Amino acid sequence: MVISRLTGGLGNQMFQYAVGRAIADRHSSALGLDISEYEQDTSRRYALDQFAIRAEVMGKGRLDALGLATGDSITMLGRRLLGRWNSAGTYRERHFHFDPNVERLRPPIYLVGYWQSERYFTGIAQHLREEFVPRTPASEANQRMLEFIHNHLSISLHVRRGDYVTDRRTNAFHGVCPVSYYERALAHMERIAPSARLFVFSDDQQWAAENIRSNLPTTHVMVNGPGEAVWDLILMKNCHHHVIANSSFSWWAAWLSPSPKKVVIAPRHWLKSDTNETDDRVPSDWIRI
Repeated sequence: MVISRLTGGLGNQMFQYAVGRAIADRHSSALGLDISEYEQDTSRRYALDQFAIRAEVMGKGRLDALGLATGDSITMLGRRLLGRWNSAGTYRERHFHFDPNVERLRPPIYLVGYWQSERYFTGIAQHLREEFVPRTPASEANQRMLEFIHNHLSISLHVRRGDYVTDRRTNAFHGVCPVSYYERALAHMERIAPSARLFVFSDDQQWAAENIRSNLPTTHVMVNGPGEAVWDLILMKNCHHHVIANSSFSWWAAWLSPSPKKVVIAPRHWLKSDTNETDDRVPSDWIRI
């Protein structure tokens, strides 16, 4: 079995699922998702249950029954896990860019990391697009917004603030995209799609309304609450072009977009410090500004 430890919000969980699914499929193995962190940290929640994914969800009780210790002290898988032993046991992410050693991992294996590069799962891209769809139908409000998006040449723009602003440690690590980034990105979009409509998604729509300026007609999308992030992602995915934040959430919306001629603009600096190499995080055909 392959077990992927989940941490963070929806976008992070999608990356952690994707790398686990790629390894599991490569070896015709089962995939488990360790969600024990969310039993302790109530500021986040397990969110992949809203998608049509294929995996066994494992809380602490299930992991203990398998002989797997959880938490920061993880060192190895117990022999009871499928009755096999792997000297690697736990494999931790070593850095922020693609690690080719991951392609050589074999189950049973426990994955700890963020794995934010499409290179880990390009071989199962179509499978992921089929699985990252909602299990439930769209609400009336989301259905109306989907129709409105489909009736326009649409550009999604994501502004991520939240803990990127309010949490000192998070801000020091991630930072936020400055207004100048959005100005440059929108100037580019206005040149290539002057008849488009802009759809703004944000966890701080007041800030976005006060600071994001565009010559394009603009809709601030506010049909979903905090617990309905999946549907904001689906709405974003259905836009033709994308201006993303330094956020795994809008990264996935752009990556999942089926638009054949989509233009995606991403920030050149993904993290606040340039000492962290993140070139693999942005697909090569996206534009970095």
